[in-house]
Amino acid sequence: MKRINPINRIVRDFLDGKLTSRQRKAFLNLVQRSEDSEELENIYQNIFEQIENLSEDEVDLLHELLEKEKKTTGIVYRMRPFFKYAAILLMVCGAYFVYQWAQPFTDNIVLTAAIEQGKTVSRHVLPDNSEIILYGSSSFEVLEYTDKSRTIVLHGEADFSVMPSKTPFFVQTESGYFTKVLGTRFTVRDVRGKYSVAVEKGRVTVGRGEEILGILSRGDSLVVDDEVHLYGAGVSPLVFDNVNLEYVLHTVNQAYDTEVRLAADLDGAVKCTAAFDKNLSIIEIVDILCEMYGYTYSINDHRIIIQH
Repeated sequence: MKRINPINRIVRDFLDGKLTSRQRKAFLNLVQRSEDSEELENIYQNIFEQIENLSEDEVDLLHELLEKEKKTTGIVYRMRPFFKYAAILLMVCGAYFVYQWAQPFTDNIVLTAAIEQGKTVSRHVLPDNSEIILYGSSSFEVLEYTDKSRTIVLHGEADFSVMPSKTPFFVQTESGYFTKVLGTRFTVRDVRGKYSVAVEKGRVTVGRGEEILGILSRGDSLVVDDEVHLYGAGVSPLVFDNVNLEYVLHTVNQAYDTEVRLAADLDGAVKCTAAFDKNLSIIEIVDILCEMYGYTYSINDHRIIIQH
């Protein structure tokens, strides 16, 4: 019998058409036989990271391939004991994400309720298998969960594990703050007049109303009380806390040996709060800055000009 493709290549092999039906079945059998929850978590995390690292075009291709390989939903019922991993396992088995955008949102499912570190914890799953862990008496509402928007209103504090998708995921709070993400793990606290976001993996945008407060990467956190405080992790060497945009570009240019400039009509003194992962390309950093301020950019020779 052929060996199953290495787990750390299974998404890439699927995209490249190298994942055979026999290998898919072998992988499914591997997971179904496993009684080790830690092993399952490692498998899930591995594949989650593979999907998260795909480009936007590759995510679109993944959806197209899955759409072409629709299967009967019978496999879903066999997968119920592995509900947390259903979307990933369905993917490698060649089936479509049958829960994703297939039906309107119904009552969320409480997976477990337990006491962790003195707090009551409840786990909830959304239609695309994203998860919310609520603490204490916290609650949430679903404003919209479609192929256009995934929007949640949080009352209190929660951890989020968001499935990657081309549809943005928004967490809003009663105090007006929001967190926008495509697929990651992060924690939101909105209690006693203090709002905070901590990112476990991926990248999120944090704001209030029309204002972008910061863009965070893995290991970063942001706390808002009377002021905005950004705390950067060691993996984010480029951390800027309420500094001039001109200074941000100067630092980025030195770090990347590039030439990124503001157009003459833009204000270099506008304040910027952001953290950039060391693995980001210069174009990705420019994209983030443009998203924060509603700018665009052009490339002239080796020079990047940020403009209106």
